[in-house]
Amino acid sequence: MENLVKQAEKARKYWFENLLDEYDYILLLPENDERMNKIMCGAFERKLKVIIDANRDRIPKAVVLSRALPETSMYCAAVTVSEEIAEGLLSLYCMFEFTDKLIIGSFDLPYGRKLRNLLNSGITSETELINSVIFQN
Repeated sequence: MENLVKQAEKARKYWFENLLDEYDYILLLPENDERMNKIMCGAFERKLKVIIDANRDRIPKAVVLSRALPETSMYCAAVTVSEEIAEGLLSLYCMFEFTDKLIIGSFDLPYGRKLRNLLNSGITSETELINSVIFQN
């Protein structure tokens, strides 16, 4: 437990030092699944495009935090984070949902939120699940 608290504290410092609270939308890609990350980034870009098209007077500020460098986008910034920071942000968010700006782009993380179970049981498709995760905020 002490290790989780230290990890979460390090992530909290990262959050404030990098001014992440200034963003309107933050997509965290905590895994190295290149195919899934590409799909999540595509869905995130579609979300941002819809927001921009609906509200031209204020363009949202958005960032993708990824363990592997994501493809560049015209709608958002991309930042590579270490595995430690990604896991720390997940731990912090699991302890306390401190923002509604953070979207976690994973079917398996954070712990206890296994969206992959919905896929494996046939309840939903990958596309429907991704759109529901990305467009929920």
